[in-house]
Amino acid sequence: MFRDIIGHEAVCTFLEKSILNKRVSHAYLFLGPRGVGKMTVARAFARAILSTDAPFHQALEIHPDVSIVGRLPDEKTGQPKSAITIEQIRELCERLARSSLLPSAKVALIDDADTMTIEAANALLKTLEEPRGKTVLFLLASDARRVPLTVRSRAVLVRFGLVPGATLLARLRERGVEHRDAGSLARLASGRPGRALDLLLDAAALREFNQKISERHALLSGPVYARLQWIESRARGAKAAALTEELYLWQEIVRDRLLRAIGCPELATFTTADQNEATPATEDTVRTIRRLRQAADALRHHVDPRLALEYFIAH
Repeated sequence: MFRDIIGHEAVCTFLEKSILNKRVSHAYLFLGPRGVGKMTVARAFARAILSTDAPFHQALEIHPDVSIVGRLPDEKTGQPKSAITIEQIRELCERLARSSLLPSAKVALIDDADTMTIEAANALLKTLEEPRGKTVLFLLASDARRVPLTVRSRAVLVRFGLVPGATLLARLRERGVEHRDAGSLARLASGRPGRALDLLLDAAALREFNQKISERHALLSGPVYARLQWIESRARGAKAAALTEELYLWQEIVRDRLLRAIGCPELATFTTADQNEATPATEDTVRTIRRLRQAADALRHHVDPRLALEYFIAH
């Protein structure tokens, strides 16, 4: 069932037992960082619930009893919109209220469930409380605090942690990746198998990611006006979800600076930055971490992500 999953052994064991014991819940909230494998596990679990054969085994999108909901693309930018709308959830609930077309369960996967508007979340409540027939819903989220308590309390919470580097390295080697490349990808992925596989399959994406890391290292070492210019050029018009992910990336970069400051550069996640740059003073790094934590706290209290990012990077 989960043989292709990288890491998350405890989660997979729990889900396997729920099928064996015929105790599959009507709703699950998969919580964990982006790229950690929530959707991959949800798809594998859904296939097991549906007992699907070809052609539905691999392509759940064409299964008549499967609904997949996520943020729609913006017509102007092509990037995902900032929220899942009430119209999307109403349409989903209407589909789930119908009888299944095949002798199996109805399954719904809601990606980025933490971006549902309050109205959308409220529209989902009745389906969560009184699902019609055999229905299983998967809500995938990165931030539980952005999922209303009324929704969280009606789903089984399944937490996904970062995958250990050794596990990620071993699985990449099993896929035929050379040891040196596998080690580099495992470090860049920071415990996120999805990121590792994306970078493995797309050389251009790997170059772009390395450039992004180098650019942000330079910004931290540069003058304040350069950081303000960067915010103005990058944050204008950006969606909240994208800015939140940007803040997560800065957390990893600042962690690397602290490791270099205390003399442990070999433990740093990203090795793409200029290795000749001056090692920051420990006091400066600690102040940077303190600002980053304050920015993260602001996000948890629903402060606009752009304001939180500006506070962190402009000081």
